[in-house]
Amino acid sequence: PPVSADANYSVQIAAFTDRGRRDTYILESPVDRADLILSQGLRSGKTWWLVLYGSYHDYAEALEAQSHLAENYGLTETWIKPLD
Repeated sequence: PPVSADANYSVQIAAFTDRGRRDTYILESPVDRADLILSQGLRSGKTWWLVLYGSYHDYAEALEAQSHLAENYGLTETWIKPLD
């Protein structure tokens, strides 16, 4: 889904330097694909393919989503990411 214009945060659940690995991750992910946001970024001269979960107006909402991912999908190595 597109990121809401008033969204400030998302929960990053994965990042890959290989787009194919990202695509495989998405296909195998237990999370509903409709809730995922796919993004691309540049860091230290490398392209990173990101998998984000949802878009949230404030940090507290993103924190709730992060807890939901841990409790319902066992995704515990996630982090809240400010949206640019």
